[in-house]
Amino acid sequence: MFQLLKIVYDIKIIRFIFIGGLNTVYGITLYFSLIFFGAGYTMSLILLHTTAPLINYFTYKHFLYRDKKGNIYLYYLMSLSLFFINYILINLLLSINFNEYFSGLISILSTSFITFYIQKKVIYK
Repeated sequence: MFQLLKIVYDIKIIRFIFIGGLNTVYGITLYFSLIFFGAGYTMSLILLHTTAPLINYFTYKHFLYRDKKGNIYLYYLMSLSLFFINYILINLLLSINFNEYFSGLISILSTSFITFYIQKKVIYK
């Protein structure tokens, strides 16, 4: 049984989904909590994209891209770019009457695919 779990864990996409899932849960929880306590979606995104990258960078580096060196500066640059993508997407969703929670959820989940590609091709090449 443990041998099977090790084989499954060694598949990179499975590790990405698991580690990415944990990081995404952290990010969504932080975003929702900040919205709930009145920070608004702009401040929530700013705080999310300044704190989460540090946690995400190290979890991806140690658990997903174990054999690669990463570049934390590029990771923060990626996060800054994703901030603007999320901000635009959330504004579009708000303009068609989605609420801040659902808009943030859709935005954060959709940029996860962009994150995987950038990490694989640029950050941890």
